[in-house]
Amino acid sequence: MAYIKKYLFILVFLCFSSLIFSFNFLSLKWSFIDTQNENIIVKGTEKDGNYIAFQSISKEQYTNILSFTKEGTVTSKVKISNFNFIDFQILEENLYMLGTYNSAGTNFLSLICMDKDYNILFRKYYSKGNISPINIRTYGNELIITANSVSSEKSTLYLFTVDKYTNIIQENSYEFSMTVEIKDSVITNDMLYMTGFLDNKESKLDLFVKSINLKTKKFVLEKVWGAKYNEVGTKIIPSEGYLIIVGTNESFNEIKTRDVWVMKISATGDTVWSRIYDSSFIDEVNDACVDEAENIYITGTSITQESQDLFVLKLNKFGEKLYFDIDKDKETNLSSFIFEDSSNIILGGYFINTDTGSDTSVSTGIIMVLN
Repeated sequence: MAYIKKYLFILVFLCFSSLIFSFNFLSLKWSFIDTQNENIIVKGTEKDGNYIAFQSISKEQYTNILSFTKEGTVTSKVKISNFNFIDFQILEENLYMLGTYNSAGTNFLSLICMDKDYNILFRKYYSKGNISPINIRTYGNELIITANSVSSEKSTLYLFTVDKYTNIIQENSYEFSMTVEIKDSVITNDMLYMTGFLDNKESKLDLFVKSINLKTKKFVLEKVWGAKYNEVGTKIIPSEGYLIIVGTNESFNEIKTRDVWVMKISATGDTVWSRIYDSSFIDEVNDACVDEAENIYITGTSITQESQDLFVLKLNKFGEKLYFDIDKDKETNLSSFIFEDSSNIILGGYFINTDTGSDTSVSTGIIMVLN
Protein backbone atom coordinates (compact mmCIF):
# COMPACT_ATOMS: atom_id res chain seq x y z
CA MET A 1 0.00 0.00 0.00
CA ALA A 2 2.88 2.40 0.84
CA TYR A 3 4.35 1.71 -2.61
CA ILE A 4 1.05 2.60 -4.31
CA LYS A 5 0.58 5.74 -2.20
CA LYS A 6 4.10 6.92 -3.03
CA TYR A 7 3.66 6.72 -6.77
CA LEU A 8 0.09 8.02 -6.67
CA PHE A 9 1.46 11.13 -4.96
CA ILE A 10 4.19 11.51 -7.60
CA LEU A 11 1.67 11.18 -10.43
CA VAL A 12 -0.70 13.74 -8.91
CA PHE A 13 2.17 16.08 -8.15
CA LEU A 14 3.51 16.00 -11.69
CA CYS A 15 0.07 16.55 -13.17
CA PHE A 16 -0.42 19.70 -11.12
CA SER A 17 3.17 20.94 -10.99
CA SER A 18 2.42 23.73 -13.43
CA LEU A 19 -0.11 25.11 -10.94
CA ILE A 20 2.38 25.38 -8.09
CA PHE A 21 4.14 28.46 -9.38
CA SER A 22 1.68 31.31 -9.34
CA PHE A 23 3.72 34.30 -10.50
CA ASN A 24 1.74 37.42 -11.31
CA PHE A 25 3.97 38.87 -14.05
CA LEU A 26 5.55 35.67 -15.32
CA SER A 27 4.00 32.55 -16.80
CA LEU A 28 5.42 29.05 -16.51
CA LYS A 29 6.61 27.76 -19.86
CA TRP A 30 7.82 24.40 -18.58
CA SER A 31 9.32 22.82 -15.49
CA PHE A 32 11.38 19.77 -14.65
CA ILE A 33 10.84 18.21 -11.24
CA ASP A 34 13.03 15.39 -9.95
CA THR A 35 11.18 13.26 -7.43
CA GLN A 36 14.42 11.83 -6.12
CA ASN A 37 14.76 12.89 -2.48
CA GLU A 38 17.35 15.33 -1.10
CA ASN A 39 18.49 17.01 -4.28
CA ILE A 40 18.95 20.61 -5.43
CA ILE A 41 19.36 22.10 -8.89
CA VAL A 42 22.42 24.22 -8.12
CA LYS A 43 23.31 26.07 -11.34
CA GLY A 44 22.42 26.15 -15.01
CA THR A 45 23.36 27.77 -18.30
CA GLU A 46 22.74 27.79 -22.03
CA LYS A 47 25.02 25.41 -23.95
CA ASP A 48 25.04 24.50 -27.68
CA GLY A 49 21.61 26.06 -28.19
CA ASN A 50 20.05 24.14 -25.29
CA TYR A 51 20.14 24.24 -21.49
CA ILE A 52 22.18 22.30 -18.96
CA ALA A 53 21.67 22.20 -15.21
CA PHE A 54 23.78 20.83 -12.38
CA GLN A 55 21.97 18.78 -9.77
CA SER A 56 23.62 18.11 -6.40
CA ILE A 57 22.78 15.07 -4.30
CA SER A 58 25.02 16.04 -1.41
CA LYS A 59 23.82 13.35 1.00
CA GLU A 60 25.18 10.66 -1.32
CA GLN A 61 28.00 12.91 -2.59
CA TYR A 62 27.42 12.98 -6.32
CA THR A 63 26.32 15.41 -9.04
CA ASN A 64 24.16 15.02 -12.14
CA ILE A 65 24.56 17.07 -15.31
CA LEU A 66 21.10 17.38 -16.87
CA SER A 67 20.67 18.40 -20.51
CA PHE A 68 17.40 19.90 -21.77
CA THR A 69 16.12 21.09 -25.10
CA LYS A 70 14.66 24.59 -25.01
CA GLU A 71 11.24 22.96 -25.17
CA GLY A 72 11.89 21.10 -21.91
CA THR A 73 12.81 17.59 -23.08
CA VAL A 74 15.55 15.90 -21.04
CA THR A 75 18.14 14.58 -23.48
CA SER A 76 20.82 13.24 -21.14
CA LYS A 77 21.74 12.73 -17.50
CA VAL A 78 25.41 12.27 -16.59
CA LYS A 79 26.35 11.18 -13.07
CA ILE A 80 29.60 12.35 -11.45
CA SER A 81 30.40 10.33 -8.31
CA ASN A 82 32.39 11.53 -5.30
CA PHE A 83 31.76 15.17 -6.14
CA ASN A 84 29.79 17.96 -4.45
CA PHE A 85 29.20 20.58 -7.16
CA ILE A 86 29.83 24.30 -6.54
CA ASP A 87 30.51 26.10 -9.83
CA PHE A 88 31.57 25.67 -13.46
CA GLN A 89 33.21 27.39 -16.42
CA ILE A 90 33.48 26.51 -20.12
CA LEU A 91 36.92 26.98 -21.70
CA GLU A 92 37.84 25.86 -25.23
CA GLU A 93 34.62 23.78 -25.40
CA ASN A 94 35.64 21.85 -22.28
CA LEU A 95 33.55 21.97 -19.12
CA TYR A 96 35.42 22.65 -15.88
CA MET A 97 33.54 21.87 -12.68
CA LEU A 98 34.60 23.06 -9.24
CA GLY A 99 33.47 21.18 -6.17
CA THR A 100 34.53 19.37 -3.04
CA TYR A 101 35.07 15.80 -1.99
CA ASN A 102 34.59 14.86 1.65
CA SER A 103 36.91 12.23 3.04
CA ALA A 104 37.04 11.36 6.73
CA GLY A 105 35.30 14.60 7.64
CA THR A 106 37.61 16.85 5.60
CA ASN A 107 36.47 18.70 2.48
CA PHE A 108 39.06 18.69 -0.30
CA LEU A 109 38.88 21.02 -3.26
CA SER A 110 38.08 19.04 -6.41
CA LEU A 111 38.30 20.03 -10.07
CA ILE A 112 36.98 18.03 -13.04
CA CYS A 113 37.52 18.71 -16.74
CA MET A 114 35.08 17.18 -19.25
CA ASP A 115 34.89 17.35 -23.04
CA LYS A 116 31.81 18.62 -24.88
CA ASP A 117 30.24 15.13 -24.69
CA TYR A 118 30.78 15.01 -20.90
CA ASN A 119 33.59 12.47 -20.94
CA ILE A 120 35.98 13.09 -18.03
CA LEU A 121 39.40 14.23 -19.28
CA PHE A 122 41.01 15.12 -15.96
CA ARG A 123 40.05 14.86 -12.33
CA LYS A 124 42.15 16.40 -9.58
CA TYR A 125 41.88 16.55 -5.81
CA TYR A 126 43.95 19.15 -4.02
CA SER A 127 45.46 18.37 -0.64
CA LYS A 128 44.65 21.70 0.96
CA GLY A 129 41.67 20.65 3.04
CA ASN A 130 39.01 22.47 5.05
CA ILE A 131 38.73 25.48 2.78
CA SER A 132 35.54 26.61 1.08
CA PRO A 133 35.70 27.06 -2.71
CA ILE A 134 33.59 30.04 -3.81
CA ASN A 135 33.67 29.94 -7.60
CA ILE A 136 35.76 29.44 -10.73
CA ARG A 137 36.32 32.07 -13.42
CA THR A 138 38.14 32.15 -16.77
CA TYR A 139 41.11 34.49 -17.19
CA GLY A 140 42.50 34.27 -20.71
CA ASN A 141 43.51 30.64 -21.19
CA GLU A 142 43.62 30.02 -17.47
CA LEU A 143 41.16 29.54 -14.64
CA ILE A 144 41.03 31.37 -11.32
CA ILE A 145 39.54 29.61 -8.30
CA THR A 146 38.49 31.80 -5.37
CA ALA A 147 38.28 30.11 -1.98
CA ASN A 148 38.44 31.07 1.67
CA SER A 149 38.61 29.74 5.19
CA VAL A 150 36.78 31.57 7.95
CA SER A 151 37.02 31.42 11.74
CA SER A 152 35.76 33.67 14.53
CA GLU A 153 39.15 35.39 14.77
CA LYS A 154 40.63 35.48 11.26
CA SER A 155 40.03 34.62 7.62
CA THR A 156 42.18 33.60 4.68
CA LEU A 157 41.50 34.28 1.01
CA TYR A 158 42.99 31.84 -1.51
CA LEU A 159 43.43 32.40 -5.23
CA PHE A 160 44.43 29.37 -7.29
CA THR A 161 45.54 29.92 -10.88
CA VAL A 162 44.88 26.73 -12.84
CA ASP A 163 45.95 25.76 -16.37
CA LYS A 164 43.66 23.95 -18.82
CA TYR A 165 45.06 20.62 -17.60
CA THR A 166 43.71 21.41 -14.10
CA ASN A 167 47.18 21.86 -12.62
CA ILE A 168 47.58 24.60 -10.05
CA ILE A 169 50.35 26.81 -11.42
CA GLN A 170 50.14 29.54 -8.79
CA GLU A 171 48.68 29.87 -5.30
CA ASN A 172 48.24 33.17 -3.50
CA SER A 173 46.84 33.63 -0.01
CA TYR A 174 45.80 36.74 1.91
CA GLU A 175 45.13 36.75 5.65
CA PHE A 176 42.66 39.03 7.44
CA SER A 177 42.66 39.64 11.18
CA MET A 178 38.85 39.49 11.30
CA THR A 179 35.98 37.45 9.94
CA VAL A 180 35.80 38.17 6.21
CA GLU A 181 33.56 35.92 4.13
CA ILE A 182 33.57 36.09 0.34
CA LYS A 183 30.26 35.30 -1.34
CA ASP A 184 31.06 35.98 -5.01
CA SER A 185 33.81 37.15 -7.35
CA VAL A 186 34.12 38.21 -10.99
CA ILE A 187 36.99 39.02 -13.38
CA THR A 188 37.05 42.02 -15.71
CA ASN A 189 39.99 43.98 -17.20
CA ASP A 190 42.69 41.99 -15.31
CA MET A 191 40.91 42.70 -12.03
CA LEU A 192 39.25 40.22 -9.72
CA TYR A 193 36.38 41.90 -7.84
CA MET A 194 34.89 40.27 -4.74
CA THR A 195 31.95 40.94 -2.47
CA GLY A 196 30.69 39.46 0.76
CA PHE A 197 30.73 40.65 4.36
CA LEU A 198 33.12 41.41 7.18
CA ASP A 199 32.50 41.50 10.91
CA ASN A 200 33.11 45.05 12.13
CA LYS A 201 34.17 46.21 15.57
CA GLU A 202 30.58 46.27 16.80
CA SER A 203 30.07 42.65 15.68
CA LYS A 204 27.77 43.73 12.88
CA LEU A 205 28.19 42.64 9.27
CA ASP A 206 29.28 45.19 6.66
CA LEU A 207 29.11 44.72 2.90
CA PHE A 208 32.45 45.06 1.14
CA VAL A 209 33.91 45.14 -2.36
CA LYS A 210 37.57 44.29 -2.79
CA SER A 211 39.62 44.01 -5.97
CA ILE A 212 42.93 42.32 -6.76
CA ASN A 213 45.08 43.03 -9.78
CA LEU A 214 45.65 39.57 -11.27
CA LYS A 215 48.98 40.60 -12.78
CA THR A 216 50.51 41.97 -9.57
CA LYS A 217 48.34 39.86 -7.20
CA LYS A 218 47.94 42.94 -4.99
CA PHE A 219 44.81 44.60 -3.60
CA VAL A 220 43.69 47.73 -5.46
CA LEU A 221 40.22 48.56 -4.11
CA GLU A 222 38.83 48.02 -0.63
CA LYS A 223 35.41 49.61 -0.06
CA VAL A 224 33.05 48.95 2.85
CA TRP A 225 29.38 49.89 3.29
CA GLY A 226 27.79 49.42 6.68
CA ALA A 227 25.34 50.95 9.10
CA LYS A 228 23.60 50.04 12.36
CA TYR A 229 22.69 46.44 11.51
CA ASN A 230 23.83 43.77 9.03
CA GLU A 231 24.64 44.35 5.36
CA VAL A 232 25.82 41.51 3.11
CA GLY A 233 26.98 41.38 -0.51
CA THR A 234 25.87 38.25 -2.37
CA LYS A 235 26.53 38.80 -6.09
CA ILE A 236 28.83 41.02 -8.12
CA ILE A 237 28.25 41.44 -11.87
CA PRO A 238 30.10 43.57 -14.46
CA SER A 239 27.89 45.74 -16.67
CA GLU A 240 29.32 48.07 -19.33
CA GLY A 241 32.31 49.25 -17.33
CA TYR A 242 30.48 49.33 -14.01
CA LEU A 243 29.75 46.78 -11.30
CA ILE A 244 26.34 45.72 -10.00
CA ILE A 245 26.39 44.68 -6.34
CA VAL A 246 23.38 42.70 -5.11
CA GLY A 247 22.91 41.91 -1.46
CA THR A 248 20.77 42.58 1.60
CA ASN A 249 20.36 45.47 4.01
CA GLU A 250 18.86 45.51 7.51
CA SER A 251 19.68 49.09 8.55
CA PHE A 252 17.32 51.13 6.38
CA ASN A 253 14.06 49.41 7.28
CA GLU A 254 11.92 50.78 10.11
CA ILE A 255 10.64 47.35 11.13
CA LYS A 256 14.18 45.86 11.05
CA THR A 257 13.51 43.22 8.41
CA ARG A 258 16.00 42.33 5.69
CA ASP A 259 15.59 43.94 2.26
CA VAL A 260 17.18 43.46 -1.15
CA TRP A 261 19.94 46.03 -1.68
CA VAL A 262 21.33 46.81 -5.16
CA MET A 263 24.14 49.23 -5.98
CA LYS A 264 25.80 50.27 -9.20
CA ILE A 265 29.39 51.37 -8.62
CA SER A 266 32.35 52.40 -10.75
CA ALA A 267 35.56 50.37 -10.99
CA THR A 268 37.03 52.71 -8.35
CA GLY A 269 34.15 52.14 -5.91
CA ASP A 270 32.18 55.34 -6.49
CA THR A 271 28.43 54.84 -6.12
CA VAL A 272 26.36 55.58 -9.25
CA TRP A 273 23.06 54.62 -7.60
CA SER A 274 21.90 52.63 -4.59
CA ARG A 275 18.38 51.34 -3.96
CA ILE A 276 16.49 49.23 -1.43
CA TYR A 277 13.63 46.88 -2.45
CA ASP A 278 11.22 45.74 0.25
CA SER A 279 8.92 42.75 -0.14
CA SER A 280 7.50 43.42 3.37
CA PHE A 281 9.12 40.14 4.45
CA ILE A 282 12.63 38.97 5.35
CA ASP A 283 14.50 38.69 2.06
CA GLU A 284 17.49 36.54 1.14
CA VAL A 285 19.31 36.94 -2.19
CA ASN A 286 20.62 33.83 -3.95
CA ASP A 287 21.55 34.89 -7.48
CA ALA A 288 21.39 37.70 -10.03
CA CYS A 289 22.14 38.31 -13.70
CA VAL A 290 22.18 41.16 -16.22
CA ASP A 291 20.78 40.87 -19.76
CA GLU A 292 21.92 42.60 -22.96
CA ALA A 293 19.67 45.60 -22.25
CA GLU A 294 21.30 45.93 -18.79
CA ASN A 295 18.11 44.86 -17.02
CA ILE A 296 18.91 43.21 -13.71
CA TYR A 297 17.20 40.00 -12.59
CA ILE A 298 17.44 38.91 -8.96
CA THR A 299 16.12 35.80 -7.29
CA GLY A 300 15.98 34.64 -3.71
CA THR A 301 13.60 33.87 -0.89
CA SER A 302 11.08 35.93 1.07
CA ILE A 303 10.63 34.50 4.55
CA THR A 304 7.48 34.83 6.66
CA GLN A 305 6.32 33.04 9.78
CA GLU A 306 4.25 30.71 7.60
CA SER A 307 6.50 29.94 4.63
CA GLN A 308 9.54 30.66 2.49
CA ASP A 309 8.60 31.89 -0.97
CA LEU A 310 10.66 32.25 -4.12
CA PHE A 311 10.84 35.75 -5.61
CA VAL A 312 11.98 37.30 -8.89
CA LEU A 313 12.89 40.99 -8.94
CA LYS A 314 13.51 42.82 -12.24
CA LEU A 315 15.13 46.25 -12.46
CA ASN A 316 16.12 48.43 -15.38
CA LYS A 317 19.68 49.77 -15.68
CA PHE A 318 18.79 52.77 -13.52
CA GLY A 319 17.60 50.55 -10.68
CA GLU A 320 13.93 51.31 -11.25
CA LYS A 321 11.74 48.37 -10.25
CA LEU A 322 9.90 46.72 -13.14
CA TYR A 323 8.40 44.01 -10.95
CA PHE A 324 8.94 42.25 -7.62
CA ASP A 325 7.09 38.99 -8.04
CA ILE A 326 6.67 36.52 -5.17
CA ASP A 327 5.42 32.97 -5.55
CA LYS A 328 3.16 32.60 -2.50
CA ASP A 329 2.38 28.94 -2.07
CA LYS A 330 2.01 26.48 0.79
CA GLU A 331 5.20 24.76 -0.33
CA THR A 332 8.61 26.14 0.64
CA ASN A 333 10.18 27.16 -2.67
CA LEU A 334 13.85 28.11 -2.79
CA SER A 335 15.79 29.26 -5.84
CA SER A 336 19.51 28.66 -6.41
CA PHE A 337 20.20 30.44 -9.69
CA ILE A 338 18.72 32.63 -12.41
CA PHE A 339 19.71 33.48 -15.97
CA GLU A 340 17.95 35.10 -18.90
CA ASP A 341 17.78 33.77 -22.46
CA SER A 342 15.74 35.16 -25.38
CA SER A 343 13.16 36.79 -23.09
CA ASN A 344 12.85 33.62 -21.01
CA ILE A 345 13.89 33.51 -17.36
CA ILE A 346 15.43 30.23 -16.23
CA LEU A 347 15.29 29.43 -12.53
CA GLY A 348 16.63 26.45 -10.65
CA GLY A 349 16.52 25.32 -7.07
CA TYR A 350 14.33 23.10 -4.95
CA PHE A 351 11.22 22.97 -2.83
CA ILE A 352 10.70 21.40 0.56
CA ASN A 353 8.29 18.51 0.28
CA THR A 354 6.57 17.73 3.59
CA ASP A 355 4.02 15.28 2.17
CA THR A 356 6.34 12.29 2.07
CA GLY A 357 4.59 9.84 4.35
CA SER A 358 7.35 10.19 6.94
CA ASP A 359 8.18 12.50 9.82
CA THR A 360 10.90 14.33 7.90
CA SER A 361 10.75 16.77 4.99
CA VAL A 362 12.89 16.36 1.90
CA SER A 363 14.17 18.69 -0.79
CA THR A 364 13.12 18.10 -4.38
CA GLY A 365 15.11 19.62 -7.25
CA ILE A 366 13.38 21.75 -9.86
CA ILE A 367 14.23 23.82 -12.93
CA MET A 368 11.68 26.25 -14.41
CA VAL A 369 11.50 28.29 -17.59
CA LEU A 370 9.32 31.39 -17.30
CA ASN A 371 8.38 33.95 -19.94
